[in-house]
Amino acid sequence: MLEELKELVSKLDIEFDIKSFGKDPSFSRFIPIAYDPLRFDWNSAFEKEFVGLFNGLMLKVLQKLKEFFWLFFQLIMYWRGF
Repeated sequence: MLEELKELVSKLDIEFDIKSFGKDPSFSRFIPIAYDPLRFDWNSAFEKEFVGLFNGLMLKVLQKLKEFFWLFFQLIMYWRGF
C-alpha cells in the first residue's frame, strides 16, 4: 500500500507541477506562525518535500491509503472566477 501512496503522490506532483511554483510564499509564512507558538515540531511532522516547498503531500499518517483529500488553491480560485 505504501507504494500506491508513493505512486499517487508522484502522479499528483507531476500533474500539478508543484516544483515549478517554487516555495509558496504565503503558506511558508503561515505554517510557522500557526505552529511555532504551539511548540509543534512541524519541520519533523510534515513531509520533507512539503517543508521545502509548502506544496505537495503535507502529512503521511497511515501506510494504507483508503482516501485522500487535496486542495489546490489556484484551481479553486479559478473555478470561482477570481
